Amino acid sequence: MPGTHDVTRAACQAYFASCEADDIDPQPPYWPKWRHFTGLFKEFYQGLDSLIFDGAQPWTLFPIDDLKVVVAGLNSTLPQTHRAEDRYGQVGQAQAAWFTERLRHYESEGWLRLGAVEHSPISGEPNALRDAGTVDSLLAGHLNLFFQGSESDQGVIPLLPSGVPSVPAVGAGRHQVLVLRRDGLERWMPESATR
Repeated sequence: MPGTHDVTRAACQAYFASCEADDIDPQPPYWPKWRHFTGLFKEFYQGLDSLIFDGAQPWTLFPIDDLKVVVAGLNSTLPQTHRAEDRYGQVGQAQAAWFTERLRHYESEGWLRLGAVEHSPISGEPNALRDAGTVDSLLAGHLNLFFQGSESDQGVIPLLPSGVPSVPAVGAGRHQVLVLRRDGLERWMPESATR
């Protein structure tokens, strides 16, 4: 799933300029802004034709059949453009509903369901989704756990209002190990884990 640094602002600005030249309105989610991310996605997942990231579906569902794990790769960069006022995270009701519909099958089959998103899905946190409430009400109940690309208090794994944990990133050059069990999770963050 793309993050803020995967939005190519120059490509987005060029798209807006081209639309202005043709006297048409730029169409959200402003697809050209992800052209470099799309190339990387296609190269990385070459040969896995079931994984899609395109103009009609700029987010991805990653099922891992052997492990009975599915990852909802949410795209929180949909509203972002080259303009400063558009630099925020939002998933949108359509994307949340799309994932909700598809995750029901995995939920009924007893799969582990993970969500991954750049921005925090918890209202009030720094770098939170503008529609964190929508994500919680529509989608969170169908996930066991969120992974967020935003950092948070490293000693705490915050919970969404629905009770779903959202594991924050620990910062550049650092890593963490999670052990997931039916009765909870264990988090290990070595202090020496730096670049």
